[in-house]
Amino acid sequence: MTVICDLFGVPEQLRGALGRAIDTMMDSSLSQADSLAAQAELGLRLSELLAHKRAVPAPDLTGDLLLSGGPDGRPMPEPELLGTLFAMVGAGYETAVNLITSAVLELLTHPGELAKVRAGETGWADVIEETLRVEGPVMYLPLRYALADIDLGGGVVIPAGDPVVLGFAAAGRDPERHPDRPEVFDPARPDKAHLAFGHGPHFCLGAHLARLEAGIALRTLFERLPDLALADPDRPPARIPSVIVNGPAALEVVPRPAA
Repeated sequence: MTVICDLFGVPEQLRGALGRAIDTMMDSSLSQADSLAAQAELGLRLSELLAHKRAVPAPDLTGDLLLSGGPDGRPMPEPELLGTLFAMVGAGYETAVNLITSAVLELLTHPGELAKVRAGETGWADVIEETLRVEGPVMYLPLRYALADIDLGGGVVIPAGDPVVLGFAAAGRDPERHPDRPEVFDPARPDKAHLAFGHGPHFCLGAHLARLEAGIALRTLFERLPDLALADPDRPPARIPSVIVNGPAALEVVPRPAA
């Protein structure tokens, strides 16, 4: 959150409320009324950010968005500004959090793999890519509707008007692409292909930043706390109540296990 807020010039007094609003927006268990209220709250917080940046200009990405214009030279319309900020700040925060937390969970539940990293047999980049493959931070996205009947073959037809959601997290576990136990966390596997960052023209703009953040976080965490352990290794952590993002809701750890 600190990194993405620094990039977009979010003032300290807005960061906590903005982070909470983004977290709430990702909660798929909310009622329709609460979901609409969460959207309104996030819109309010982003509007506060724009108002602050207009009053206090600075050389940051929000300032760049306020200055940018289309072919006609006019500033970006307010709805586009709010949508861009939500996509960039939300995606730059929530996904990176879950990548780091999921990687820590995988290493603490697979101590043999952590030992291989420490021995130099595998690298932090291998851990990150394998986490992205087996526990991608984005589960289902985006939601679209079929404009016409879509024949997928084999007697499967998506009728016009039906909703379509892509299972990005499932792609990394495709047994045709990963025939060797695709559900197993194995940073040494040669093919760690995934769609965690999307594909083609929609490939994540922040992929390099996310990998950098995760590498620094994991390396620093395990160097400073070499005996880090799960507080309750026999109880899997609860998952985030979301069909959009994927990861533990929280990860309780101790600096070192009790003797």
